[in-house]
Amino acid sequence: MARIKIDTERIIGTIDRNIFGGVIEQVGRAVYGGIYDPGSKQANADGFRKDVITAAKRMCLSVIRWPGGHWADVYRWQDGIGPQKNRPARPVIPWPNYPPEPNGIGTDEFIRFCRKVNAEPQIMVNCCTGGIQDAMDWVEYCNGVQDTYWAQQRAALSGRSDPHKVKYWGLGCEIDYPWQIGHKSADEYAKVAFEFAKGMKRVDPAIKTMACGSSLWESDWGVPWDRAVVKYMCQYPHLDYLDYLGIHTYVVVHAGDTFKQRMGASETLNRRLDITQSAITAALAEIKSDRQIHISVDEWGVLYPVGNGEYRETYNLEDALVIAMFLNSFINHCNTVTMANLNQLVNLIAPMMVVDDKLLLQSIFFPVEAYAAHNTGQALDLFYEGEDYETENSMLGKFRTGYLDVSASRNEKQLVLNVVNKSANETLTIEGMIEGREYTEISGILITGDAPEVENTPDKPDRIRTETIKGKAVFGNRFKLAVPPLSVNVYRLRQVNERR
Repeated sequence: MARIKIDTERIIGTIDRNIFGGVIEQVGRAVYGGIYDPGSKQANADGFRKDVITAAKRMCLSVIRWPGGHWADVYRWQDGIGPQKNRPARPVIPWPNYPPEPNGIGTDEFIRFCRKVNAEPQIMVNCCTGGIQDAMDWVEYCNGVQDTYWAQQRAALSGRSDPHKVKYWGLGCEIDYPWQIGHKSADEYAKVAFEFAKGMKRVDPAIKTMACGSSLWESDWGVPWDRAVVKYMCQYPHLDYLDYLGIHTYVVVHAGDTFKQRMGASETLNRRLDITQSAITAALAEIKSDRQIHISVDEWGVLYPVGNGEYRETYNLEDALVIAMFLNSFINHCNTVTMANLNQLVNLIAPMMVVDDKLLLQSIFFPVEAYAAHNTGQALDLFYEGEDYETENSMLGKFRTGYLDVSASRNEKQLVLNVVNKSANETLTIEGMIEGREYTEISGILITGDAPEVENTPDKPDRIRTETIKGKAVFGNRFKLAVPPLSVNVYRLRQVNERR
């Protein structure tokens, strides 16, 4: 038995829709044969797959990050403009086993795809092998409104005289990795990122910039790097050059990991977000700044390493539960986490795959679809009490975690309760109580399957299924729910005065 108390006036903060973002990396099947496939029967007039566009809209993607990933740190954006037939092919330096990048998809095509799926573009500039002038020129190409060279080039090459109005710009990717070309220490990167942001915001002061947070989390929990970057970039109160600190966090599945260990991932993620925010707060306190720097989890997901830098690309029911726990954590940290990008969108470690020219929706697609469609407005600070179990990992050692993982949101029309049952075989009962508003009925969405290892396949695409939770009564301010094992549940509570 679990108890949940919901006080509709205990508000954590407002949920930023940008936590429902994605990533398109300019490499391999993520683009060619992924979002872009002009030879397919599914292609539209621009060569983009119509089934991918439809599925991306179902995910309610708010923002899409591009061209990487590590590809961003060697990318020459000028290669991707103008007639496609004239664009140069380049070796894929970070992944030499991939075929050359033909640059068929560049800035204008990427932005066109974003507009098709109703998402804002987020562009990552090359802070490793590229220069500040390149980044400034890219901002001018995208956002310039004056009669200047790169704005003229945009009009001539894309046929668009109006600016693209790209708001979000990332300052490199995982530059703390020693094998990265252009690798820098925290102090070196902070100085470079500061100058990049300075130049880019001189071109367009309206843009928002995000610096690289630490990627080498295992060594020092990211604290020295994150503090150094934030402290340096925010040292001048009148220079507003940093808006987000970007971090990457994955659940990496290794041989021998138990089911209960994997289901404890929520505790690790919550700890990571808390520590990152503490590092930001400490850095700002050192320089006596009252600014707020938000966290962008601009790469997240589940990884199965298979060697040589490659990862398994199929996902099962366990992974759907982990994805929902990520989303619960983002909602519960909405006062600090205001952007998050699931890595990636199609084919490579992605929620959808193209198989024999047909789109297969993987298990991890459905939690994103359900959460993004129903969680709007404000996140609520829940009281939760329930059964737990002991597990362990390399970060936290031994710890206890609940069998249920929860979050909640409300707007003027509804209250949403998100519940993940991490038990492999037990239906768990929730006794709930609501304060502050009156509700009359609970309905919702259930995502489940027959076993933890079940995957959707081309011949059995519905083994991970979404079911409708039919209306259940709320008696006064109390309710009771039976939560099936191995399930993600998005419950919608209808207000008394809400019309059907």
